[in-house]
Amino acid sequence: MEEGKRTWKTEILPDLEKINADLKKKYPYTKFCIWSTQWLLDLTHHMPVKNFMLVDTERETEESVFHYLQDTQNDYSVYLKPSRSEIDRYLGSEGNSIVVRPLISQSPLMKIEGVQIPKLEKIMVDLIADDDLFTAYQGKELQTIFKNISDAYTINRSTLHRYSQRRNKWDKVKSYLEDASNEAIDI
Repeated sequence: MEEGKRTWKTEILPDLEKINADLKKKYPYTKFCIWSTQWLLDLTHHMPVKNFMLVDTERETEESVFHYLQDTQNDYSVYLKPSRSEIDRYLGSEGNSIVVRPLISQSPLMKIEGVQIPKLEKIMVDLIADDDLFTAYQGKELQTIFKNISDAYTINRSTLHRYSQRRNKWDKVKSYLEDASNEAIDI
């Protein structure tokens, strides 16, 4: 482990834990991960207005998971792979929101307290790859996030490299890493 840096670990929020338990009960054989953009607050400079949960689920299960969450999570507005205009108009404006999207195969995941969540490397790549969804975290804010991650946490560069290549975003990820560390990245 790099000196002075720690392994990224987050707190599992009660809402995430409940939704995770509901999904595991309803879809015991489906692979999914769940997370919240609230986890990014410590890494950003500005506080985004819209925080939401994400449920990334195996391909071909997104619609079923979406309908299940829509029927059972009355305190949430649920969106299935929302478009940019839906994100701008609705996401977060009603309060609690959940976005259901396909889980990219070979996504780097981990379990905390029995809840499958993305590893930090997945979150970093997704912020770049899904820029419409994460519009509040783009530009200078994304540079700040990468700098704060780079300064505070150990990053598994091979995991980051492999997943960003899978999403065809390695050049962008590499550029943000180089800006964050002020050194060339060679993998």
